[in-house]
Amino acid sequence: MCSIIFVFPRGLARSVEPDSVRYYYLTQISSISGLLRRTDSWSRTVNMSQDTRAPGQEHAGKEAPMKVTVYTVDHYRRMLSVQPHALRPLDGSATILRCNRDQEIPYRPETAGHWCYLITGAVRRSTIRPDGRRQILELMLPRDCFFVSDDQGGETVEAIVEPTVLASYSAERVDLLADRDRELARELRAIMSQSLRRTRDQLIVLGGVTAVEKVGWFLLTLEKRASDQKGQVDLPITRYDIAEYLSVSVETVCRAITDLQQRGIIALVGTRKIKIIDRTALEERGGTKPQGGKLGLIAA
Repeated sequence: MCSIIFVFPRGLARSVEPDSVRYYYLTQISSISGLLRRTDSWSRTVNMSQDTRAPGQEHAGKEAPMKVTVYTVDHYRRMLSVQPHALRPLDGSATILRCNRDQEIPYRPETAGHWCYLITGAVRRSTIRPDGRRQILELMLPRDCFFVSDDQGGETVEAIVEPTVLASYSAERVDLLADRDRELARELRAIMSQSLRRTRDQLIVLGGVTAVEKVGWFLLTLEKRASDQKGQVDLPITRYDIAEYLSVSVETVCRAITDLQQRGIIALVGTRKIKIIDRTALEERGGTKPQGGKLGLIAA
């Protein structure tokens, strides 16, 4: 909301007819309002409204805005075509959705929900706790599949990185193909099973471990899900999102990462990159390892 004030030189109001002054006001306000709307719309499309500093460095000075490269839909379709995933047979009928940060993933009212494949970005499934705080229930990363419907039971599914681009598949089409394709049906069951396993392991960690152990578990989880980057973790979300995911304060997340860094367990190698130096120590601080010593948290 902004106020626009016009200041006329002394004596001008007496030399101009009232109707002319009124018309001048209206034309100037209309022109400036249109300019503000266009500027605001472009800013929401191009600029990323998120913290760009690395966790643990929130007092490192004024942050620089992150620049976003805007690609065409064809670019993301080409990315989709080279990524192996369960819903690939239906890529031809997929709708490409591009979402800004904090934008809710829309559902398709003409169908009984839709499956989504995350091409790039990150998505959270969250709910609001009785005390007003948000709790992230599940974190979806690139190459994850998940389901969105109009009945989320009080939960919301939102993009947390800009841009977040995903492919949307009609649930009806997926169901029809799964009835004929046993392999697709098996992969859909595996997707749901892995989602439940991630939620179970998250509940175990949130149950009664220290903040440093929670952060250590989170870093190991991200590294495990990004199987092509051994020993290096790209943080796809801000420290605020990490805090909501681990149910701790932002300051606690920063202190935990600083503690791990000072102990030589991890190292910050970029704005959003962390290198795991001492895996054994991090696993010990990450709490109990489920499934015989391996984190059962591989993304779908």
